Amino acid sequence: MKLKLKIFIKWLLRFTILLLLIETVHFAILANPNILFEHQITYRRYTIYSDASITWEVLSAFDDVEERIKTTDVFDLSFKPKIYICHSKKLYSFFTFLLGMSSSSSGVNISLVDNTFINVPRIEFLKTSHDKRIKHSHIAGKTEQIIAHELIHNLSQKKIGWSAYRILPRWKREGYAEYGSVNSKIGSDKKFESLFERSKIYFEDDLFNAPFHSKEYYKFQLIVEYLFEVEKNSFDEFIKNTNSEMSVFNDFQNWYKGMKNKIIN
Repeated sequence: MKLKLKIFIKWLLRFTILLLLIETVHFAILANPNILFEHQITYRRYTIYSDASITWEVLSAFDDVEERIKTTDVFDLSFKPKIYICHSKKLYSFFTFLLGMSSSSSGVNISLVDNTFINVPRIEFLKTSHDKRIKHSHIAGKTEQIIAHELIHNLSQKKIGWSAYRILPRWKREGYAEYGSVNSKIGSDKKFESLFERSKIYFEDDLFNAPFHSKEYYKFQLIVEYLFEVEKNSFDEFIKNTNSEMSVFNDFQNWYKGMKNKIIN
């Protein structure tokens, strides 16, 4: 019996060591994937890696990213992220596999090491397939917006702390990232870009044909924008507020109905 126990402990120890080795290699690849990207350049505060040539068009996109994130409450000038631009679907899928996330996403980030991975094929697909009226959402397929969205996740976590950010409900995390990444771009045409007009698409337009996941993100974005722009929540109030998604959505829907009645009457 003692011999069997010793053998069991021996194999358990070997298995544990093997798992630790696998996890170490796993994390090492995600933390330092540079070797898998042929091109690298530092532009402003961003270190950019790509599996294809880095053009001036790519670099200028980061000027737009900076404009988007600097208007948020979580902006931090000392933040120096690393952006990995994947033109290869297989390469992006490799990283999402290691992270246990969907390869059909537009971008993912590892906030612990400030690494963000961008799925160019997915963004190009969105750009050519989305409803053209939805300009201010990740559905629109804008690389700048996707990068800004992912960086806002990182910045938000740094501002309120890892554990506090992890327990935030999904609608707050994704909604604020969506709202923050497009807010500076909304308003050039108030009639068609107002919160009311974009909400009208969500509530009433039968042609809104985005997949459920995308439409859910659009909803998150709208209700967070409602809290900041209509209810005038501060960032701290937004984080600390314990109202449920359903409660906030009902308030938002009632606001929309009230605005619509004013226009009709």
